[in-house]
Amino acid sequence: MVNRIPEGKDHVLVRNLIALCREKLGLPVEHAGNLPDTPEITGYLLRIPSFLNSQSGKPYLESVQNIADRILKHPSPGPGKAEMKTDFSDEEVEDIINLIETLEDGIFSTTTRSACKLRMYFKPADVVDFLISRGVSHEAFYRQ
Repeated sequence: MVNRIPEGKDHVLVRNLIALCREKLGLPVEHAGNLPDTPEITGYLLRIPSFLNSQSGKPYLESVQNIADRILKHPSPGPGKAEMKTDFSDEEVEDIINLIETLEDGIFSTTTRSACKLRMYFKPADVVDFLISRGVSHEAFYRQ
């Protein structure tokens, strides 16, 4: 989970963080989501429930709820149990394309569903990184 992420920068920051953890620390990291950079929260530091109920706190609360839902729906394979793949069979590419068809539109806020599906044929690891950065998990992403 990344806190105070600037609007429009999430994909690059998260992808770089995941790559650094994998390459430098040897840790498989899964992105659960982002908490928005909401300056108004500083006025509520001792009254967080009031902030979450305020108009400016609604996007923050929604992000927290989305992260909790992702964690509950897609448990991480855990360190040492699975390694992210970098190459995929034709069958796995098709499985991931079918998965992309089922995802919520909000996942594709910085790209399009069609672009991701097309890119699966040329750079599937980039698409998988993108999906993981958006909190999506699937068994086809990992070596068993």
